[in-house]
Parts: sequence; C-alpha cells; structure tokens
Amino acid sequence: MIFRLSQKLNAKIKAGSLGPLPLNENPFADWSALVFIAGRTQYILLSNSKSLYSTVMFGKGITNTSHFIERAVSSNRELVALKLDEWGYGTMIGSLLDACQFVLNDQGEPQSSYWLASQIMELKLWRASEATVRDALNQDIQRLAQDSRFVYIGDDEFALREWTEG
Repeated sequence: MIFRLSQKLNAKIKAGSLGPLPLNENPFADWSALVFIAGRTQYILLSNSKSLYSTVMFGKGITNTSHFIERAVSSNRELVALKLDEWGYGTMIGSLLDACQFVLNDQGEPQSSYWLASQIMELKLWRASEATVRDALNQDIQRLAQDSRFVYIGDDEFALREWTEG
C-alpha cells in the first residue's frame, strides 16, 4: 500500500524523506494524505489517488508513521464497509472467493489465509475461518488451474494471478 504524504503531514509524523513513486497498478493500494485544520481541530484527509474516494480522520494522537498507518488502515476499512453497496460490491460479493479477491485487491500484496479470513470477517463480507479460506482458495486453484484468479505463493500465502503475470 502506498501513502503519498504532504510535506506538512510528513513533518508531523516524521516519516523521513519523500520521493516520487509511480502510480500503483492496484487502484485500491494508492492513497494521498494531507493534514489540515478546521476550527481548532486538526484532521487528516486520506484520498484514493485514482478514484478520489476520501475519508477524514482526526489528526490528534498521530505522531509517528505507525500511528498514521494504523489509523489510515482503520479509516479505509470503515470507508470500504460503508461504501460496499454504493460501489456495487454488495451484489458482486456472491462467494467467499469474491471476498478474498476484494480483500487482496484492497491490500495490493499477497496475504495468508489467516489474515484473509480475519479481514473478510472484520469487513463483514463473508463468514469464514482460516481453514475455510485456505480450502476454498486451494480448491479453486486445483479445479481451474491457470484459469483461477488466485495463485499459491508458498508459506500459506495467496495472491491474485494478475499480479504474477506479465
């Protein structure tokens, strides 16, 4: 996941030097952030770099990169949970595999079956355990082979096939 920080926000959380990065291929994994004050309260605006879907979070208490990432990911989860139906995913997530694809797209990197199951449950996309997720992904990969949208990377990690091709 890429967070593009304004210079003011970078100074606030002491993230180090900023360098230009190309746009992430996964539209869910590229975010821009800036800090602003409204009234006497400090806020952070977090916007998806491609879609411009945005969320605002309180800036108070965010003093380092760890706090920022934790709060940003939490805000993104809330935004995604609120926007699923509006984005059309409410009807598109018709299976556990759809939920896995959604979460992998959101994170933009390979994940374990344990992590996928916890995110799927937290976002209330599907009821699933680690074993259920692992079995569903493995069965899909075995049944569809090269036509599966998933690949097993090793060490209980799965990714989207499109990330490994090209």
